[in-house]
Amino acid sequence: MTDTQSDLRVGINARTLMHDEPGGAIQVAHEITTRLSQRYGDVTLFGHRKIAEKYQNVTLRSTGFLSESQLFGLLWEQSVLPVSAARTDIDVLFCPNANNPIVLPGTPRVICVHDILNYLGHAPWYYTALQRLRVPLSLKTAESVVTVSEFTKQELMDKIGVDGTKIRVVHNAIDDIFFDPEGSKQTAVPDEYLLYVGGTHKRKNIDGVIEAFRTLKRKDKIPHKLLLVGPGPRSTYQGTGIDWESIQNDPDIVTVGYVDQRELKYIYENAETFVFPSYYEGFGLPPLEAMACETPVVASNRAALPEVLGEAAEYVDPDSPSDIANGITTLLDDPELRATRVREGKERAERFRWDRTIDQYQEILEDVAQS
Repeated sequence: MTDTQSDLRVGINARTLMHDEPGGAIQVAHEITTRLSQRYGDVTLFGHRKIAEKYQNVTLRSTGFLSESQLFGLLWEQSVLPVSAARTDIDVLFCPNANNPIVLPGTPRVICVHDILNYLGHAPWYYTALQRLRVPLSLKTAESVVTVSEFTKQELMDKIGVDGTKIRVVHNAIDDIFFDPEGSKQTAVPDEYLLYVGGTHKRKNIDGVIEAFRTLKRKDKIPHKLLLVGPGPRSTYQGTGIDWESIQNDPDIVTVGYVDQRELKYIYENAETFVFPSYYEGFGLPPLEAMACETPVVASNRAALPEVLGEAAEYVDPDSPSDIANGITTLLDDPELRATRVREGKERAERFRWDRTIDQYQEILEDVAQS
């Protein structure tokens, strides 16, 4: 790397990094922020003061960020952030969660888009309306757009009309801890269990997981519990339609909420099968994490999942709980296939390491800053 590259002054829109229980996209944004801060000596974060403890070796500018509410953050992003960034000596502004100040004269912007879930209507009407106004403007005004899969790139082109030559695909990567043989921390889990890890949005198809599981309990008398791991619903996605009372009253279903990465690794390692029949994913980190932990995966045949998981997963139709159940049964009852999926999954996961991903982000930031 040349001296010019190492001297790049990078600004990062860190508005979304204050979440206490971050979902996959924000976890990825955190990892990118951390690793870029290690590669560059001059990184400035623009965000809430509460993130100062997480990012102690970088400059943090919190001017005007007076509330943690999402609405306030969105307003701050379009009003105060542009002024603060313009007054800071940066060469490029990186926006890791599709949150781009639309007006920012003189400073090139790189925006990362994980998916267009909310733009497509998978949110309350008012938030969808906001995204349909904001997302096209953000994409139009950014000098470069990064997306995490060919699937999302195609959606940006087909549904929003983004010029494909402006888009670079950089796949997400898996936390190094999931490859570390000593990385797990023991936590309480059932003796035998099937596992789901992820958010509680309706499109994640938790209902399909539960119906498939209950079918297997009723018909096949499997001894397993179902373990559900993940943060509670964000305010944007309240009213998901999931019957949480039924879940909480079912002795065969265990919910553990949000856990740290070391505990999550232990949970992955000890699961019989990981089940992820999501309707829509721009990428899909949890099944890759499970593969890194040598747990076989049942996954949806939709959206970006086949692109990301390749031939290493047992694919099912997410619209069919019976097909989901059959996929689980196949992996439980066929030791040879199970061993094949474990081996293929481990090999697949190895393709998604952070060093390569950050190299690509670094190249893009430097290209944009110097163009």
